[in-house]
Amino acid sequence: MIGEDLGSTSENMITSFGGSGTGPSSGLGIQFAAVGNLVYKRAGQENIGKELPINWFLEDVHP
Repeated sequence: MIGEDLGSTSENMITSFGGSGTGPSSGLGIQFAAVGNLVYKRAGQENIGKELPINWFLEDVHP
């Protein structure tokens, strides 16, 4: 339960997350999506930045 575990008690105690999927770091990108969402919302509140046309990201053919 939360608050009952001491966690690591020395530098030699290492936690490794193998993830799931195809590689050892699979699934470890959610923190970037969460921070990106906060930055996007804050920029909107502060009226900072520019909206990009959505069709820039939906092209089927690259020049």
